[in-house]
Amino acid sequence: MCDWQADGACDVWRASKRGLRCVAGKQTDACTWGRKEGIMYGLKTEAAFDSAHFLTDYYGKCENLHGHRWRVEVTLAQPELQTEGTMRDMVIDFGVFKKAVRALADELDHTFLVEEGSLKPETIACLEAEGFSLTVLPFRTTAENLARYLFECLADQGFPVSAVEVDETPNNRAFYSA
Repeated sequence: MCDWQADGACDVWRASKRGLRCVAGKQTDACTWGRKEGIMYGLKTEAAFDSAHFLTDYYGKCENLHGHRWRVEVTLAQPELQTEGTMRDMVIDFGVFKKAVRALADELDHTFLVEEGSLKPETIACLEAEGFSLTVLPFRTTAENLARYLFECLADQGFPVSAVEVDETPNNRAFYSA
């Protein structure tokens, strides 16, 4: 609940168990559910996929083919909730959000992530002839680049993405944020 000034902006905020609220603690006709600068609504969901990769021009264990159980956490944020339709008073429907994130994870699940140009065409052809699932990507297949790739894919679908985190192992995480 809030008590707003005539211009619709609350000037005094107090922390409560539900977040920030106006000190007056009552809603008036002028209340438009504005926001204090910097306050955002957000959603998070996660997905996971298993895939193999290697790092081109890397000198260490990761230059060899190996696999990970990649865990992805996506955060959406926007200053206002939607005002119309079935998603009124939501950032976005969780079902729509989860479906999009899981669809991207499913595309990468149980594939060999290959940096474009890192293997000879003959090698690619042999792997495909043997029935291996390959996902050729236009970047080095690091956790950092996967985070950016997933961020951009979701942003291109119109999601208000603020961050994507990709865990390569339980102790190592990369992220890309707006």
